[in-house]
Amino acid sequence: MNTDIKKKHTKLILSVFICLSSICFFLLVYISSPLHPRNISYETVAKRGDEFVIRLDGISSYDEKGFTVSTENFYFPDGKVSVFVGEDGFAYTDYDKKGEVSFNGKYSSPFIYYDGYSFCGEEYKTKEELEAFFELPDPIYNFDINNLSTYIQNIIHYEKQFVGKATVKIYRGKCVITEVYIGEEKVLKLK
Repeated sequence: MNTDIKKKHTKLILSVFICLSSICFFLLVYISSPLHPRNISYETVAKRGDEFVIRLDGISSYDEKGFTVSTENFYFPDGKVSVFVGEDGFAYTDYDKKGEVSFNGKYSSPFIYYDGYSFCGEEYKTKEELEAFFELPDPIYNFDINNLSTYIQNIIHYEKQFVGKATVKIYRGKCVITEVYIGEEKVLKLK
């Protein structure tokens, strides 16, 4: 009777080990496969992705490698978020609603690397001209002392505030910024 119990325990342990090993194997295959959002290239997203237009309200930081765009109602969280198009034609993200198109902010970024984009603007043809624009102080029109806290928040939040838009493409959970506009002028596009 002891040998029957030992055989059953051995079979049970062996089957659990095989099951766990196969799960680990399939997870490793998925993580290293091109189906995982981390492994999808920017070019693939730009060719096959769904296109959306987002509204920009400035940049939050920049350095010699690039800059981080500040968007209006379109966020890059550290998790999954759904994308919708508003009545004004601009895309926005929503954490609560489930949509057909979504992306994971862990594999997407609002940072624009100069090396990955080409300059195509009339006014901003080089990195130096664009950074000179970023260095200009933001004008305050119709100054009102009652809005002083708003002015201070804008100085803290934005490195440079401007009105613009960007084109993004989303494919298999990855979001890539393909074009950047300052005002109506296209400044950068993905190489």
